[in-house]
Amino acid sequence: MKKGLRAMNNGYTKTVNFLDRFISPALFSVCLVAIIVGIVLFVPPYNGIADNGDFFRMIYSNGLYHLPGYSDHYFVDVVKKLGIMQYYNENLATIFSSQPLFIKLAIFVNKLFYSNTVFDLRFMVLIYYVFYLGGIYLLVEGLTYRVASNKAYLIGLITVFIFGDTAYTVYFNSLYSEPIMFIAMLYIISGTLLLYRQRYNDTAMVALVTVSSIILVTVKQQNAPLAICLAFLYIAFWFVRKERFYRIGVSVGLVLVLISGVATYKLITSEFEKINQYQSLTRGVLLESKEPEAALADGGMSEQYALLKGNTFFQKYKAIDVNSPYLFKHFYNEYGFGWILKHYLFHPDELFTLLDIAARDIHEVQPREMGNFEASAKRPDKAQVTYFTGYSSIKRMFYPKTIGFIAIWMLVYLGIYGVSAYQNFKEKRYRGLVRYGFIIALITMVPGILLISIVGDGDADLAKHLFLIAVIFDGLTLMTITDILTNHLWSDEGNLLQDEKGR
Repeated sequence: MKKGLRAMNNGYTKTVNFLDRFISPALFSVCLVAIIVGIVLFVPPYNGIADNGDFFRMIYSNGLYHLPGYSDHYFVDVVKKLGIMQYYNENLATIFSSQPLFIKLAIFVNKLFYSNTVFDLRFMVLIYYVFYLGGIYLLVEGLTYRVASNKAYLIGLITVFIFGDTAYTVYFNSLYSEPIMFIAMLYIISGTLLLYRQRYNDTAMVALVTVSSIILVTVKQQNAPLAICLAFLYIAFWFVRKERFYRIGVSVGLVLVLISGVATYKLITSEFEKINQYQSLTRGVLLESKEPEAALADGGMSEQYALLKGNTFFQKYKAIDVNSPYLFKHFYNEYGFGWILKHYLFHPDELFTLLDIAARDIHEVQPREMGNFEASAKRPDKAQVTYFTGYSSIKRMFYPKTIGFIAIWMLVYLGIYGVSAYQNFKEKRYRGLVRYGFIIALITMVPGILLISIVGDGDADLAKHLFLIAVIFDGLTLMTITDILTNHLWSDEGNLLQDEKGR
């Protein structure tokens, strides 16, 4: 047994020494993930996530339209081709989002190399793919800078295992906002770690985090409040350096992120607000209420709406037209999110039931209700891709799925990393506070996303709404594994350059 372990260790050491001569851990990780993810996205049968009805928000307002037969594939199959409008587009944007920036770029590349009339979604995939590989490179660079090669390559492999998982990358072949959220969070994590380890220019890293944060906050309306959480990151950034130019850059970055959050919230369209309002009641309050009629009556609403319990806005067969004048007059105008919050305040058991449901869905990154293959692949309806999904499968099977575990997980992180934060503050190693500010920013996002998702939309599409929590969880897990391997979990003094002490 000992001989076998010794042989494995010797083999690994020789491999690391060989790699170290030709390729850095970051570039090695990028090469690996480029191959793994490239197979998913660019080798038939192409994998993606079927449209559940949400694509319309991005299709028509960006000059695209459904080709004949598209409606037959909702939820079931991936459709990679859409039509490009040739005349005046009268469709206004249904939501304010940064996502059209990427879609417009993809359409431009599509017209340049493929067609002026047909849009192939693989050009959208290509845009995501390039930005994603850049994010992986910077992430591994931030994790392994000044780390011994034998550990650096291992950290690179773990990064590929976690963030190369197909449960994440299969979203690239879709028009959902999740790919942008995923990539933006990779850059936020990367930029923060690179600044913390004093790799590259500090001001450039603040700029990278700022641009990524604005894209994250504006890509989806429910992300607007996350701007407040990101403020903790900028507070930590402020103390890193005393130079006026640097601190002005940090201040401007914080202001821009907060303004983007306010703008995203203020520009929520009435159509989008109506969808969320409808489902916050039918898939939230009514869903878990033991007496839905009484819940409605207590709030001054007609008990007849209990018949809508469990309905979604987009379901094919509805009890009543969700856009009917009657509902606008007697339903939508009778309650709002204040009404929902008041109900949960007086019925906390229902709120905690929904939170437990949400906790079970956090690691269901790959939505079960939408298929991952094209119809030409001739797979069963809503078939799921299983290639390179080892990490997401482990999470799905073994991670505790209760709101209690989430609460304990948050407290443990704040406690463990609080030790080194206190040491850094006491010894005036202010760069070391960046790591704790980063943890606070990400940890505070978790309850925010949970509450926003439940209060704003009930349990509808929970796996997608909680997508960012899974990315946060995995980002912190990867950082902790790195800190354990490099003996920096309790004290990060070794991560900081000598000239940072006493700054």
